[in-house]
Amino acid sequence: MDTSNGSPADSAGPSKEVESMECPVCLTAFPTLQALNTHLDVDHGFGDDTGDSHMVVTDRGESSNKKKIRRAKSPPSERGTAAAHTNHRTSTWQKYRVGEKCNFCQRKLNPNTTGIANCRKCGKLYCKMHCTNIIKLNNRGKLDPVKGQWTSCCRSCFSSRPGYNDYGEVRNLTGEFTRIRRSKNEDARLRKLQLENRLVRLIDGFVKLYKLHYLVAMANKEGAGQAVLSSIKFTLDATNFEKDVTAWQDDHTVNSCTICHKQFNFLQRKHHCRLCGMVVCNSTTTKCSNGEIPVLMLRDNAADLPFKEDASLLKRGEVKMDVRLCSNCIRAVYTPRKFHQDCVAPPPKIIDKYISMCHIAKVINDTLPYFQGALAKAETQREQDAEGGTPVGGGNNGNRRTAVANSLEDIKQLAKLRERLVNSFGTYNVLTRQLLQVPPSNPSEQRIQQSIKVVSSQFVNEKILPLRAMGSVLNSNSANTTSSSSASSSLHSKSPATQLPQVKPLSSVLKRLTVKEVKQYREELMVLKEQSFIIEQAIEDSKTHRRFDEATALSRNLSELTDRSQELQGLLGEEGF
Repeated sequence: MDTSNGSPADSAGPSKEVESMECPVCLTAFPTLQALNTHLDVDHGFGDDTGDSHMVVTDRGESSNKKKIRRAKSPPSERGTAAAHTNHRTSTWQKYRVGEKCNFCQRKLNPNTTGIANCRKCGKLYCKMHCTNIIKLNNRGKLDPVKGQWTSCCRSCFSSRPGYNDYGEVRNLTGEFTRIRRSKNEDARLRKLQLENRLVRLIDGFVKLYKLHYLVAMANKEGAGQAVLSSIKFTLDATNFEKDVTAWQDDHTVNSCTICHKQFNFLQRKHHCRLCGMVVCNSTTTKCSNGEIPVLMLRDNAADLPFKEDASLLKRGEVKMDVRLCSNCIRAVYTPRKFHQDCVAPPPKIIDKYISMCHIAKVINDTLPYFQGALAKAETQREQDAEGGTPVGGGNNGNRRTAVANSLEDIKQLAKLRERLVNSFGTYNVLTRQLLQVPPSNPSEQRIQQSIKVVSSQFVNEKILPLRAMGSVLNSNSANTTSSSSASSSLHSKSPATQLPQVKPLSSVLKRLTVKEVKQYREELMVLKEQSFIIEQAIEDSKTHRRFDEATALSRNLSELTDRSQELQGLLGEEGF
């Protein structure tokens, strides 16, 4: 260590002051190297694995002998420093006994293999691997970030201290973000206003030039030569006027497109936007600019701007007036207006029909669970009657009459729910056919139409096929209940016979399949039945030769074919076979 005069003899003298050394971990100052080493061994765990770096409380509540020997041999000044680091109350610490386990990893503690350490804050026993975190504690083992000393602790105490965060320091930047966003929005609004003013000047100037050159020429009935000359003059004046409205960027200083950053070359030419004046390309892939936008289209799509000249004169003109705009200017001026027009305008017919279909589908989904519950109740009653019904002559007539009356009410309610479902399916089917007959106006609507067709077909196949089978059960219940009602009425002539509503078939509400669809479904059903027969024979052969894995796979294929056959049979209905 360097001294004031650099002499080795002077460095050994006690009268010379020595520079204090700092801990490389916690930056605590120490007067001597031995004190620093003691701090590193005790507080940061750089000592031996036998317990030099951690104090362990034994059954007698004493610390290790090696620690005592070290502290006894150290100078008094260093003892005070070490005591300041380890002077924690050990009476509440967990004592080590043979067979104790680490409170984190549940491994058996061994001084020679895992190491043993008490957390300086909670006092629990841990292995050396899971007691490596450090926090500042005072002499009573309490957290003291200002005046405390760095001591080792467990992960739980380290993460539960106030202000701890797994992701480091947290800074609330919401205010800064709001300020930056507000400034950018204000800049965008100012930029949009500037572009709109340029657009108004540009279109009004084109109308004036058109009146100056073409209308005067047509009024004077000039010849073809004069008309060509007027066209050339109009083109020159329009180009100069565009440069007056917007200062064009010098194309000699630009080597790449300002939007897509593609390099200009012999094939990739330079173009100027008429609103912002930036140099852009005309690539068909990036669409950085569009040079074939009619002036009338620009004016009609921004009709809310304060145009002064009447642009209707351009509709009768013989000249085609186009303007080149970059994608940034189109997005700034016309995209918000297009979005507002789409929000205000009524939805297309396809979307309108689909919204109505969604309302009907909601009614079906809400009604179907109630119908299934009532049907299950009716099936339970029918099974009870079939197993051992109450005889007509005998028994408690009052209970029998009550049961018959309740059954009649259930059948009525069931028939009403089914009638409501059938009518809803009929309305849904009509809306689907009307939607498919609407001619799409663009490719997007055509894709939407095809998607709605697929979704509606799946919905009908999922919901209506179980309803076809429910009708027969409902009719059988109605017949059984009517016979019971007749038997009960024979006993009590005063109770009038109840007329039950008859269940209408679905074919009376839903439109039947076309001849082409019936033919297609029949052919598919015939092929499926043949395949099912072949697979059944293969399954029997596999079971005979004890090839059970092959039989299992064939059974799954047979199940899929059976499900598809049942689906087609449900679609065909009475027209199936």
